[in-house]
Amino acid sequence: MASDDVYPEEANYETRAKVRFSLTSGQVDIPTIEVADFDGDGLEDLLVQTSKDRVTLYRGEPSERLFVKKGINVDIVLPRNGELVKGMDVNGDGKVDLTIRYSGADGEDELDTVRIMLAR
Repeated sequence: MASDDVYPEEANYETRAKVRFSLTSGQVDIPTIEVADFDGDGLEDLLVQTSKDRVTLYRGEPSERLFVKKGINVDIVLPRNGELVKGMDVNGDGKVDLTIRYSGADGEDELDTVRIMLAR
C-alpha cells in the first residue's frame, strides 16, 4: 500500500500456484501458501507448495521485490487441502512453525494425523 493508503495498480510480487479439480470425484486440491516469518529475522517469508510433496520457502528481503528469487525446497507429505497447513510459533522461539492436518481426502494412512514442523 502506498503512503496515500491506496494499493498500486500492479502487484509488488507475483507467483503461480495450481489448483486441481477432479471432474470424476469433485475433489479440489488447494495448494499451501503461507506468508509468515519462518526464520525469525523480522521479515515475512513466502511458503508455496510447488508439487504434491514439496514446498518452496522464499525468504523475505528488505526491498521492493519482497522475497529472494531462489527458494529453499522442503520435501514433506502435504494434505490435498492446503488450507489445513497453518503457520504459528508453536514453541515461542520467534520463528513460525508449521502445523499440518490431514483429512479423509488424504487417504486412510494420513487420516486423523497432525504433524508439526518446527523451524530451525
